Amino acid sequence: MRFSRDIGAPGPAIGAGRPWTRLGRVTVLLGGGGDADDERPVLDRFAALAAQGAVAYWPVALDLDDYTAATEFVETVLGRGVQTWDHLDEHEPEEVTVQAGVFIGGGNTFHLLNEIRCSGMDGVLRSFARTGVLYGGSAGAIVIGADVDSASHIDTDRVGMADRRGLDLIGGYAVWCHFADGHRDAVTAWAQERGRPVLALTERSGVEVSNGVVSSIGWEPVLAVDIGGRCRHVGPGDAFSLGS
Repeated sequence: MRFSRDIGAPGPAIGAGRPWTRLGRVTVLLGGGGDADDERPVLDRFAALAAQGAVAYWPVALDLDDYTAATEFVETVLGRGVQTWDHLDEHEPEEVTVQAGVFIGGGNTFHLLNEIRCSGMDGVLRSFARTGVLYGGSAGAIVIGADVDSASHIDTDRVGMADRRGLDLIGGYAVWCHFADGHRDAVTAWAQERGRPVLALTERSGVEVSNGVVSSIGWEPVLAVDIGGRCRHVGPGDAFSLGS
């Protein structure tokens, strides 16, 4: 396993202030919000890890009219059937625990987090990630992070969310999806203003976070930014330890 290189002036350790030991073993996959070909390495990894059991697909970041087409898309890209949870509040949290994988798709980030909270699924997802595999793409990736305010550049907060804390499953990092070269200044400024380290994902990048290690498994590098503005490129096949 190769480890990534630092860029810029020294600063606080990326992920500093959030000991990984608080979370324990967590398996999370994050996609940057591209199409099936863009996210193929991440989708294949999820399919392999969840191959021995049921997968629940949560399309609730989308408008209801889009659910059927979205389910067909997910089943096609994963090459298997999924259980679509149209309304999270119609399911008991215990139903999550019997899944091999939970697939949280894209859409409006603020609406998604509101649905997860109102259904009481936020706490059970934190526990589930220690036993199953959790995938988030675009909005789904952002809510897995520490702060959904990072979605403000692409999503409208149509629910009026005052508390923008996410599920916080990746060692205190926020997630910035649909990242492009022109966003770098905005991402570093956001990290400094919010006091949050950031994983910035292009539509062709993706990561696996497991046992305290962030591994780049997409086609393109991931940009990790600490709260002091220091940037670290994590190329495909590279990795770094949370808190390092």
